[in-house]
Parts: sequence; C-alpha cells; structure tokens
Amino acid sequence: MQSGNSVAPRHAILAVVLLAAIALQCVTSLLTESAVVDEPNYIAGGVTFLSFGREAHRAFYMGEHHPPLGYLCNALPVLFMEGLNYPPDDDDWLGTGVWDFGDRFLFSLNMERSEEIVHRCRLVTVFFSVMLGLLVFHLARRLHGTDAGLFALFLYSFSPTVLGLSRYAVLDVCAAFFMVLALCAFHEFLLDMRPRNVAFAGVAFGLAQLGKYSALLLAPSFVILLAVRLRRGGGAGIAVPMLKLCAVFLIGFAVVWAGYGFDAGSLSDVRKIDPFVSEAGGAWYFPDAARRSMGTFREGWLPLTAYLRGLWNLTRHAGSGHPAFLLGRVSARGWWYYYPAAFLLKTPIPILLLLSARMGLSRRLRRGEEIGDLLLLVPVGMTFLASFWSSQNIGVRHILLVYPLLHAYIGGLAAIRLGRPAGSLLLRSGITLASLWYLWGSLAIWPHYLAYFNEAAGGAENGYRCLVDSNLDWGQDLKGLKRYMDAHGIETVLIDYLGLRGCLEYYGINHEPLRERLALAGGPEGLPAGSIVAVSATARSGVWDLDPGKYAWFDRHEPVGNVGYSIFIYSF
Repeated sequence: MQSGNSVAPRHAILAVVLLAAIALQCVTSLLTESAVVDEPNYIAGGVTFLSFGREAHRAFYMGEHHPPLGYLCNALPVLFMEGLNYPPDDDDWLGTGVWDFGDRFLFSLNMERSEEIVHRCRLVTVFFSVMLGLLVFHLARRLHGTDAGLFALFLYSFSPTVLGLSRYAVLDVCAAFFMVLALCAFHEFLLDMRPRNVAFAGVAFGLAQLGKYSALLLAPSFVILLAVRLRRGGGAGIAVPMLKLCAVFLIGFAVVWAGYGFDAGSLSDVRKIDPFVSEAGGAWYFPDAARRSMGTFREGWLPLTAYLRGLWNLTRHAGSGHPAFLLGRVSARGWWYYYPAAFLLKTPIPILLLLSARMGLSRRLRRGEEIGDLLLLVPVGMTFLASFWSSQNIGVRHILLVYPLLHAYIGGLAAIRLGRPAGSLLLRSGITLASLWYLWGSLAIWPHYLAYFNEAAGGAENGYRCLVDSNLDWGQDLKGLKRYMDAHGIETVLIDYLGLRGCLEYYGINHEPLRERLALAGGPEGLPAGSIVAVSATARSGVWDLDPGKYAWFDRHEPVGNVGYSIFIYSF
C-alpha cells in the first residue's frame, strides 16, 4: 500500500515519458490510416448536437444506441474549425440516418477537409488514452506503491490493443476512461465514506453511464466490493454504508438525467420505436432517423426516457445477434466464448505470462486496509461474465475495460519481495525478459496496431484466419491501398472491403465493385486477364453473407501484396 502521496522527481519524469510515448505512438500512426467505418457516424452524432441543438441531435441518433458523452467529446474539435459546410437548417437531412449523414458530412459537404476533421477528432481519443494511462498509474501506485504504478503504466503505454483503439474517433477509450475514473472514485469512497467522497463517486459513476451502456456493470461491481469491504471491516453496521451506496447511485443517475437534458416521457416511449435489430433471423438494419425525434415522446412522468430507450434497443441488438467470425467460422448469433477467445488471440503472450505469475504470487503482497486486487478483478470478471450473454461479437474493443485494469493488477508484480535472494533474482529476470519481449512486439507492429495478434494466433499475418471486423479490418487501410497502387502503377482495382464509399473518392482510387464484376463475369474464372483485385479481411471472411466459402477461391491464389494486414491484393 502506498504510504505517501508525493512522487519522487525521477519517478515523475519516467511517468511523463511513458505518457508521452502513448501520445507519440498514437499520433504518428493515426496519420497513416484512413477513416474507419464507424468514425463518421460518431463524429456526425456529436456535430448535430453541438451545431443544431438538443432536439436535432436526439432526432438523429443520440440515446438510441449509445449515451451522449462520447459523441460530444469526439466532435468538440469541430467547434474550433472555421469554414465547414453544414446541412440546411431543415428536417430533410435528418431522414438520411446517421450513417449516411456521417458519410455525407465528411465526404460530400466537406470533402476537401475530411481528413483534417477526422485527424482532429481522433486527437480527443488520444487525450483520453493518455489520461487513462494516468489513472492506471494512480490505481496501481495507490494499491501497491510507485514501482507498481510505473510498471503498470509501462504495460499500458505499449499495449497493442489499447494503442490500436486509441487513434480513432470512436467511443471505446473515452468510455473506458470514465469507467476507470469511477473505480478510482469508488475506491476512495470505500476507504472513507465522507460526503465529499460519496459525491465524487456518484458524479464519476454518472459520467461513466453517459459514456457507454456497458458501464452499468459497475453497479453490481460496487455492490460486491462494498460487501467485501464490510465483511473485512469486522462487524461494523451495514445500514449506513448501504444508504451511502444508494446515494452514490442516485447522484450518478441524476448526472445521467442531466446529460440527457432532464427528458421525461411515457413508459410506452421506451419500446415504441423500431429497434436497431429486427427479430427475423438476427438481421440488422438502421431505422429511419426521423421517427426517433424527441418530439415523438408523449407527455409523461418517466425520467431518463431516451436513456432507457437506447438501453432497450441495445439489448435487442445484443440479443438478436450480429454477423460474427471466429477461427474460420461465421455465425448470425456469435458464440458465448467469443470474447475470451478474442482476448487470448489479441493479448500479447508476455502479458498472459505476467498475469499468471501475478495471480500465483498474489499472496506475497503486503496487505493493507484497502480492498486491493478485488477493485481491479471484480469489474474484469463482470465484463467477461456479461460477454457470455452477448451475441454482438464484433470486436475485443467491447471488453477494452479489462486491459487497463489488468495492467494495473499486473503492476503489483513490481512490489513483490520474495524471501530468498535467488527467488527474487529469478522473478526480476522473468519480468525483465517478458517486458522486453512485450516491448519488441509492440514496436514491431507499428503503425498497424489494430492488426496485432500474438504468436499463438500466428501473428498479424495470420490474423484474418482468426478474427475480422474491428479486431483487424475496420476500413483503416484504404490510404495505404492508394499508396500501394501508386507505387506499383496500378490504375484501377476490383474491390470488396469494409470501409466508406466516400474514402474511395477522397483518395482518388479508381475502382469497380468486385461483387458486381463477378456477377457479370459469372465467377472468378470470367475475370479479365490482368485484373487487380483488392479484398479486405472482413469481406474475404464471408461474414456479411454468413458464407465462409464465398471467397474460398482466393485460397487457390497467392496474394501479390498485403496492405496493413487487412487488405489482400491479387493479380489475375
């Protein structure tokens, strides 16, 4: 347990260097990649609120699939950009839906500045990633000392999974930051339940709920942690602590209600809008945005109507399923073990080894009055437990929270002191070797962090056989495809990829849809001689059509090129 609050100057300098390393790796790599498929809708969702006000924003998307905070943070840089073009101030553009409008806002209304907009909005995620690293340092140091904090920060700063998601204007890193902030605040609440800490824990809990619906997992985690704390307290009364926990939750949901503009409606409003997912066979679609207007709310007494409606739609989506791919198989509903499998495939082996060592040596750590490791492990367990019931198997980003918490947990290894010199030397040598292995793996994958897979999975080169979508192929390598075409004198390609239509035009990629050409040619044998085909990992997997054999004929050919491990180039 950390005995003091001050940090020695040399330790502070090292922490700053590691935090700067996060920013440096993110900024230098984000400049090399095109907009991923989800970025325009997250940017556009925030832009509509910031530019047109609450009603237009909610009519557009907000509160229907994710809470508002991440959207607003992503779009903040747009406020400081002059000369941007916005849609007319009428209702026609609302009916296009957020996905179409996002593509229109970036690649039609502001084509010349689309990359600048994306890059600026990505810097918000970089900022939250750096701040999340600071929280990881704080948590590990608070629990097990400065050495543990620095080691945890090192692990976080070079995590390929964290870095892979820290360069895009999406919600995951922002949401993880506020969830870890809520855990830090709740830790202080457990140590001292004075009103100030109750208020801090409540506000942080509310901000986490405004980041992403998965933050609801913090509620049962808080209950479990308080129960353990009270049991270890040795017979202290439970009534007052439980009332204070209720106060934390009440304050938290008051913050959420404020974030939604203190909306209120009827109970029927929660379920009356067509859901994000249809019930027939797990098919999914995006309903007409115009019917989502807050103006359709009936007068009623129910607070948090928009929040509850979004939660309802999200649970329908998670329950109905989403096309998923895992280890060569496709499914409309996914697999209960998808996220544990993705974790094992995407997490560096040195981290898995260090985690095993940390668990085996946990009793060697000195214990204090704090809740300790459970503060980190209970939310991790709750995250994996919830993932078993999710049929939305589209990326390890949905369990991103486990990474900073496990980094803080593993950081405790630096605080372990074994009784025998030989044992301590062996432990230190093992930590050093694992850290060097880990550092090399992270540096070697730059700038393609999203494509990282560990050695057991076959590395990045074999990633397309294991996982696709936001685990590998999110549309980020279209800029790299253009560079490849220019370098090899390729004028046009037949393409099938997970990405944005506007990006093809923005980067000047002459193309023809591969699917249309195949339909005209009657199959791959009918392709004209000399055709250059670019197919992304997600398209090649057949997950969109729930047909893993759709592009099996590619296996009979060797690719002549590979862009960022996510786009394969073939010559016929």
